Amino acid sequence: MAGRPPRRIDRFDWLIIAVCILIYVALIMVSMSAKPFGDKDFHFETKIITDVVKGIEPGSSIYINKAPFPDIFYSIPYMLVPAKSADGIYWIIGTVWNGLWMIFSMLAVRRIGRKLHSDRAGLLAVGLMLVLPLHIYYGLSIAAEPPAFYASVFMLLGWANWRARDFATPLKDKGWWLMTICLLILIFSRPNAILVPMVLLAACAANRLFSRHTASLSNKLSLRGNAIAAVSVLIVGFFLLELVKPLNDASKGRVQMNQLMYVAHQGRFQFRQDPLDWRNSEKENRGDGRDWQAWDSSKNALNRRVKAGEASYIELYKNWLIQDALSHPVWYLRSAVMKTLFGHVLVINSKKPGQFQLGPLKGKTAYYLFHFAVNLLGLAVLFFAMCFLHTRRKQLIAIWPLWMPWVALIIFHAATYMEPRYMFPARAAIFLMGAVFFVEYIGQRTTARRQQLKPANH
Repeated sequence: MAGRPPRRIDRFDWLIIAVCILIYVALIMVSMSAKPFGDKDFHFETKIITDVVKGIEPGSSIYINKAPFPDIFYSIPYMLVPAKSADGIYWIIGTVWNGLWMIFSMLAVRRIGRKLHSDRAGLLAVGLMLVLPLHIYYGLSIAAEPPAFYASVFMLLGWANWRARDFATPLKDKGWWLMTICLLILIFSRPNAILVPMVLLAACAANRLFSRHTASLSNKLSLRGNAIAAVSVLIVGFFLLELVKPLNDASKGRVQMNQLMYVAHQGRFQFRQDPLDWRNSEKENRGDGRDWQAWDSSKNALNRRVKAGEASYIELYKNWLIQDALSHPVWYLRSAVMKTLFGHVLVINSKKPGQFQLGPLKGKTAYYLFHFAVNLLGLAVLFFAMCFLHTRRKQLIAIWPLWMPWVALIIFHAATYMEPRYMFPARAAIFLMGAVFFVEYIGQRTTARRQQLKPANH
């Protein structure tokens, strides 16, 4: 195990803080950022919550259409904003709040890397993430992605601390508690992550039932602690979900299952006939595309049937999804493969190629060169991360926080609808795995060269 991290902040931490701030400022100055309020749901819901707390609105006005935790997360800074303030004020205070947690997360990534391998690996992971600052890009938006990212990072930190103590008895270890609580927060930030505790519990059960090897004490403690964490998250999550259900705004037809049916239907027309059309799915970007037009037509036809009272929204959409998968299996599988690739590629849609500018670089050529360079580096990190998992293929359950959220998000969104931001919570783990493998590889090559040179020196 790696040594204990220093308690105080050192010069590298200060450098990380400074670079994070500079990137935030640079992205704001070049007007390159995600939508300020994302889909606007969390912004409006959080404003109502804070107005209720301040006594301005009645409690009955509170509603939650998507994930509940982002509303709680952003209500803390929103409480500092005077009622009836302009949306820009809310965005500023929310962005500062995101910025603080982003800095904490970057510092945590360094410490996770140190516990996994070495401080060099931690610094490399942070450095690569700052070279490809997609997390900061989305940190300029009041959306679900930032709190989901923070939850995934601190889940990793809790697990790394628990692992450093040889998976000490759960319920008594602070690292285990941090890991478990942050997994729950991750799910209530991005509900699609619900597959994580399910897969984890199934993996622990399968290992217990079918493993032919005698497990060490550390492995037994790890399996038991992971199983308890998965069961705890599922049970607590179920009861919390029941508490939140009455807050769904059913009057607008936007209960959780309706939302799932909507995005799953939209996803069926993603890379369906035009597998290389990677533009943003909004009308102004893809309105002339065959897939977008087919989706719009199908959506309108289904909605007319709902209004006619032919069947419920959920029933009609569910039946359509089942029939479509059976009728077009090749399209479905090809679309799933393209979604998986698309989820790991950065595509800037806030700027059209001709309007792109990054310092002295501008125009279409700069746009495509920028995307080529950024995605080449990103895919290289992804390749190293997969190499890391290959070298530890016999320890996959023990290192589940590094890969299971990533795989769960791929499975869910390959089957429904994909955007690169949906893979955001897995970003820190991917870069940590890539950095650790790269440092190990360089270390092994360096050692091999030294061994080869020894006879010559004699």
